[in-house]
Amino acid sequence: MNDSLAIFFAACVAVLIPAALVGGASQSASVLLIAGCIAAMHVVFLGLPAFLMLLRFKLLRWWSVVLAGIVCGIIPMAVTSWPYWAFEGASYTAWDGTKMVEHAVNGVPTVSGWWRYAYDVAGIGLLGGVAALGSWLAYSRLSPGISYVDSPTTARN
Repeated sequence: MNDSLAIFFAACVAVLIPAALVGGASQSASVLLIAGCIAAMHVVFLGLPAFLMLLRFKLLRWWSVVLAGIVCGIIPMAVTSWPYWAFEGASYTAWDGTKMVEHAVNGVPTVSGWWRYAYDVAGIGLLGGVAALGSWLAYSRLSPGISYVDSPTTARN
């Protein structure tokens, strides 16, 4: 199989995994579609460039791809959900499963707000890591068999 086709299928797997996990958990077709669009943007703008850089510099290993997937999942989530609000008087309260908890008071996050932020960002990072592992598995099975390990004879020369 052509290497570009293997990369394309790996990217498709990286989009389908989070979309299926999030959409399947909610059992909603609209959530599946939205999750697929968000996953596609992550893959196209962050995941694919990271994957191609790892491939170019011959650093494409399962653990490096998973680490890149975690980072590619964390960055947009961490930036877009940053808990500080610039205006005075902004407060946010949410249900934590047992009671209402203040997450921000006058635009400043509380300890509970920081924990919620860390939990949400870590969850998306985990989703990115799982998607990246799936894409690496797809690529490693479909690629034309490029090996990045030097043979013993070339290593001695």
